[in-house]
Amino acid sequence: MDIVLLHGFTETPTIWKKLKERLVSAGHRCFAPSLSGNNPDFQDSSLSMESMALSVMNGAKEAGMSHFTVFGHSMGGYVALQMLRMFPNQLMGLGLLQSTALSDGDEKKNNRTQLAKLLREKGSGSFLNTFIPNLFAPANVTQLQKVIDELKQDAETIPAIGLAAQTIAMRDRPNSLDLLTSTKTPLLFLPGRLDPLISTEVIYAQAAHCKSSFQIDFLENSGHMGIFEEYDRTLAAMNNFMDFAVFHQ
Repeated sequence: MDIVLLHGFTETPTIWKKLKERLVSAGHRCFAPSLSGNNPDFQDSSLSMESMALSVMNGAKEAGMSHFTVFGHSMGGYVALQMLRMFPNQLMGLGLLQSTALSDGDEKKNNRTQLAKLLREKGSGSFLNTFIPNLFAPANVTQLQKVIDELKQDAETIPAIGLAAQTIAMRDRPNSLDLLTSTKTPLLFLPGRLDPLISTEVIYAQAAHCKSSFQIDFLENSGHMGIFEEYDRTLAAMNNFMDFAVFHQ
């Protein structure tokens, strides 16, 4: 199967390295593009979910992929949902890994506006030192400290202006609950039970909106970074969903 892997905010495609190797060894073909602001196109104030979705789709076509399953982590899930809105016939399945179909509320939008201002004026250093560790469940921080340090190092390669542009794009993204009620594309919800950003109640409520076939699989010991906190469970859930998506074509 062809697979598109979309990373989240402050992340680069390197988050998929280990998982991608396993998927490729199993016979899948993977495309993991950068959404991280290294590309000048992603540093402009006009950056949006639409422009990122179009860029990913163009990259997938260049890689020879016309019909694929997309998995998006966090912000990558927002881009994946926009791809579903814009290119519904190309997606065999869509997996939301610690992500949500909801748009931001007023308080969250205001917080993103302030964060973008901070990133433009002060850079990303102090923000990343706090933000990245807090994505993990507290019980996992010590044992995954090396991973956290590597994620910080990767994030520091992303221009602060690119992170600011992504922040505004996330702030202005559309609510995608309408997609859940209208799409026929199989869906996967893979939330972390201990996620500090997205509650289990929110995910249950979104799944209840689905009219298409869907799976929901909670990572019981994960926060917002299940790919690292529960790698084996994440890989198993993705493999199960790909079989599920093929069955429901």
